[in-house]
Amino acid sequence: MKKIFLFELGTEQLPAKTLKSLSKSFFNNFEKLLNIYNVKYKKIFWFATSRRLAIKIYLTNKKKCSSSFKEKKINETLKKNLKNQTKSKKDIDLISKIISFSFKKIDSSKLMIWEDKKYKFYRPVRYILALLNSKIVDLKLFNICSNRVTEGHFLMEKKKITLNHAADYPIILKNIGKVLPNYEERKQIIYKKMLKKIKKINGVLNIDKSLLEEITSSVEWPNVLIGKFKKKFLKIPLEILKHVIQNIQKCFLLYEKSKKLKNYFLIISDILTKKYEKIIIGNEIVIHSRLSDINFFLKKDRLKNLESYLPNLKNVIFQEKLGTLFDKTIRLKKLSTWICKFTGANEQESNRAAELSKCDLVTNMVFEFPELQGIIGSYYAFCDKESISVINAIKNQYCFFKKSKEIPSDLVCCTLLIADKIDTISSMFLINKIPSGEKDPFSLRRAALSIIKIIINNQIYIDLIQLIKKSIKLTTLNYKKELVFQIKNFFLIRLYNFYKEKGYPIKIIKSVLDLESNELTEINNKIIELFSLKEKLKLLITIFKRIQNILKKNNKKINYFVNEKLLIHESEIKLFFELKKYKITIKKLLSKKKYKESLLKIINLIKFIENFFEQTIVYDKNDDICLNRLSLLNEVKKIFLKITNFALLI
Repeated sequence: MKKIFLFELGTEQLPAKTLKSLSKSFFNNFEKLLNIYNVKYKKIFWFATSRRLAIKIYLTNKKKCSSSFKEKKINETLKKNLKNQTKSKKDIDLISKIISFSFKKIDSSKLMIWEDKKYKFYRPVRYILALLNSKIVDLKLFNICSNRVTEGHFLMEKKKITLNHAADYPIILKNIGKVLPNYEERKQIIYKKMLKKIKKINGVLNIDKSLLEEITSSVEWPNVLIGKFKKKFLKIPLEILKHVIQNIQKCFLLYEKSKKLKNYFLIISDILTKKYEKIIIGNEIVIHSRLSDINFFLKKDRLKNLESYLPNLKNVIFQEKLGTLFDKTIRLKKLSTWICKFTGANEQESNRAAELSKCDLVTNMVFEFPELQGIIGSYYAFCDKESISVINAIKNQYCFFKKSKEIPSDLVCCTLLIADKIDTISSMFLINKIPSGEKDPFSLRRAALSIIKIIINNQIYIDLIQLIKKSIKLTTLNYKKELVFQIKNFFLIRLYNFYKEKGYPIKIIKSVLDLESNELTEINNKIIELFSLKEKLKLLITIFKRIQNILKKNNKKINYFVNEKLLIHESEIKLFFELKKYKITIKKLLSKKKYKESLLKIINLIKFIENFFEQTIVYDKNDDICLNRLSLLNEVKKIFLKITNFALLI
């Protein structure tokens, strides 16, 4: 007989932008723990809508609980709580515990607290369903006991639905409850319905994937409707139309086959009704009102050029101790001029981009639509016939780049972004507005990560300490030297996590960071090159380890130089002269930032080191000869350490 376990958590409306990641996080935690404790199953499915999370498992009859915790790299808390239970608990009791722990491992930074601060989740929990076939599984979460009751659509089918068997899920919700619990199925239905609708007006859908995900997370029974706006609004810049219709109103724009925008949009409704016209008209009225306002504000703003708004920045406080936005603009101009030396950007254009960067913040458009900061400035700069580089720099200054393809390559843009973000980071550290724990109200972590990505992606060689010092000094506030290194450390933590998330070995990351380089590009390239060597790197580590072990055993003070006259054996003479040549070569290669070539040169040196070990006794009876040979090995070690701290790779 098949054993089907079903769990559903009913909630108030979950946040659409995080529903999928929340669901996947819960599901992944759950599946991982099932595998850790060897709970056997044939199939497992996850479901998610705006008001529920669910899991359905087809269990097998065989089960073997794992009791070897040493082999499992899981949270210590889970070990303590489950260690004494896994041997004696049945499948279903263990699954119940796993469900509870899966919720605890979900990111807690965005949780709500309700009922006198006793319980935490993304939204208040209203019911729990838990069945094994036809039997209720005793489970208590958020002070709610499980039962066999689920709920239909919150608008169309407000009734409670009793499940007689876990196998009935999700069919019963579709047929009776007007709910499509399967996330991916719901998304495909929305997409197919949109394609069907746009055929009526010969439209083309340029799908916004993030909006599709958000809409899928917002509805339980999707229906697609077509709305329309006046053609005169097509003159509004596309980015602004997108923001109003897609970002604010959550509707999809439609295009001609020529990729020209049409004056139609798609509405995704979450209700079946005969009064569709009311929904369409309601959306059209809101969009018409917003677009009319935009037309008015655009005309009003364009009575003067973007530069004319610069003096108005004197009336806007950036931060009480740091002056106005005008003061920040002056700092950005000076910083950009200095940064140009390293980015290679056009100094005049960089200066201009910095000068105009904050001007749109005092326009009518940004006052009404703050989310359009940068976009409005770039549009006005375009109208004023500023250069493409200046326009792009203004547009992208507030961006944080999740994907590498999003990172700008325009050097003027890079210059402004580095200047703007380092000014914000330095300023906030100066007035002790430093991120702590999960709190980061000024998004300083994201700002630092953006600087890192821009610098390494464009191979910009700039000294991080000098950049921080330059930025701090421009604020004219007094500071302690320790603050500079505190900010640098803040960057290095971001850098460490950045490479860790990319999957680079922790030992390699730590070994490179240990050299305390101030150039992010140098750090990046070393990590990549070390990782690319793989097997050859193992050989270098083995040799370094042997050298280090020999030097550790020595109690004598090693000389700073090797005495050539004390070199007796042919192998040590050859190693000495090869070392001299390699020092010069590697110095040249490192000055040209050629790290891989430097490593390969050191690899070529290995054969001379191995010959030395094979043919020479390091601990010679003669103390002077012994000390000289140890000094020779120390010189070899120094060459290794010019690339990375090999001691941390062992």
